[in-house]
Amino acid sequence: MSSVIQKPIIQVPTFLKDAYLDQSDIVVIKAGRRTGKTYNFVTWLIQEMDSLPGEQALWVDTAQGNIQKYVDRYFEPTLKLMNHWEDTHWDKQKKVMKLYNGAIIDFGSAERPELMEGFGYARSVLNEGGLIFKKARLWDNTIYPMIKQARTRIIGTPKGNNKIKELYASNPHYTFSCYDSPFWTPEQIEIAKTQMTREAFRQEMLAEFIEGAGAVFRNINECISG
Repeated sequence: MSSVIQKPIIQVPTFLKDAYLDQSDIVVIKAGRRTGKTYNFVTWLIQEMDSLPGEQALWVDTAQGNIQKYVDRYFEPTLKLMNHWEDTHWDKQKKVMKLYNGAIIDFGSAERPELMEGFGYARSVLNEGGLIFKKARLWDNTIYPMIKQARTRIIGTPKGNNKIKELYASNPHYTFSCYDSPFWTPEQIEIAKTQMTREAFRQEMLAEFIEGAGAVFRNINECISG
């Protein structure tokens, strides 16, 4: 049974709170587009490291080129809101962030897994799990040996049936769709239904696992000619 941690530093949307406060070692959050998963789990990671001065954490993304974008878009604004950005050091070249309390966040990517091997972490967030786990060995050979004693959050929108589905089934998990998100209006959701294939809507908006790598494109010819 999960217990509740301290009140979040920054307000968390009500629909995400159970996932945010879950203290299980590994938690998988599959969510549709624009549900606030990235922003809120950046906050989660910073809050966790706030109580672990001098410890190390890991953030994994799809590509090295995306890391600076996430620092600019999520980490910097969150730390500024907490009045800690000025005393946080971001090494853009090494992709290492030293927080105000001496805690370290290493940033790695699925495209360069060899750069992550050999370290151990107290906390980790694996972003875009549906994409990074298209290759199961990323988890089996690289990530899990480093985070087996860490509290880890795997977040992302499903992309077919790959390793994230297995991890979802074998660990505490949560699902959030566009209907849960405050960032979608009912009208926008109805429009999305008319603009996307049924499979794409189920995967990208409802966060469902869809069979087959090309499933979301089954109706592509009808969409083009329609």
